[in-house]
Amino acid sequence: ACYISLITARKPVALLGGHHVYHVEDSRLLSIAYRPERSDAEEKSITRFKNVDLTKNFYYSHTYDITRTLQRNIDGWPACQRGRSAYHSMFVWNYQLICNATRAVGVGPEWTVALIHGYVDQSRLSIFGRDVYITLIARRSRIFAGVRYLKRGVNDAGYVANDVETEQIVNTMELTSFDMPYARPFSNPYFTAYVQHRGSIPLFWSQETSGITPKPPIEINVRDPYFVEAGRHFDSLFHRYGTPVIVLNLIKTKERTKRESALGEEFSEGLHYLNQFLPRGKKIRYLAWDMSRAKKNRQEDVLAILEVIAEETLTLTGYFHNGSELYSNYLKRRAAGD
Repeated sequence: ACYISLITARKPVALLGGHHVYHVEDSRLLSIAYRPERSDAEEKSITRFKNVDLTKNFYYSHTYDITRTLQRNIDGWPACQRGRSAYHSMFVWNYQLICNATRAVGVGPEWTVALIHGYVDQSRLSIFGRDVYITLIARRSRIFAGVRYLKRGVNDAGYVANDVETEQIVNTMELTSFDMPYARPFSNPYFTAYVQHRGSIPLFWSQETSGITPKPPIEINVRDPYFVEAGRHFDSLFHRYGTPVIVLNLIKTKERTKRESALGEEFSEGLHYLNQFLPRGKKIRYLAWDMSRAKKNRQEDVLAILEVIAEETLTLTGYFHNGSELYSNYLKRRAAGD
């Protein structure tokens, strides 16, 4: 039997370039055809589907692709005009449902909407009397997702557990639209964005769940001397974000009984191995900092240290600015001799 899941209530949470982003407030599952009776298998499937609460952290937009970053949306506009637009399937939480509807049943794409699972919020700040809008979008990957302890590490394809892409968009409202008057689409220069990624450490490891042990032991299930899956993971990051890739590892480095620290040592070894094959300037930068230990040390200012790390990272990676090059960046390039 075929069913359709309808969003029956929504709440606007952000406005980006004149495009509204909504949070799902309520939904309803309807049968397309009248069926007085259902089989036990069908009832079981419906119950399982309804266990997913769509009113918790699900978002969508009818006119803006929130499955992609602002930079990808702007850079991909010419392809979109030629009819080659597509959602970033990694972050489409209802990807399989859309595929079933469009491919198997023949439903037109105008009847479907892509949902992301994560977080979207927007705030207005006043800086020297000027209103600045900050939008935070967190997209959770649908691939190798799961609850804590049950999903850890990496799979054979290089996807890590609970992969989340977080984007911070900063803009002013001199002009609401992405488009400047009498100019090309997406020409508004008052938008900037920065993207970071978090995920489980890309090794084969797990934790046994137990109601008795508050801190289950960490097991490294497979020790691959060639770190093949970790290599696939970082190759995916290179493809998605370019270089440099900076890894900030916040797990514990010193423990009486090795748990997290053993995982950190294996990860450090893997990055050292992979960096042998990367050209100079493209190597993975690795920073291990025991934040838990730092928080217990009253002499260390955790936020100040994180600010230093953030500033150094931002200097290395840069951020996306729509429009012509910022004059400050031009001066930096000129001073560097580029």
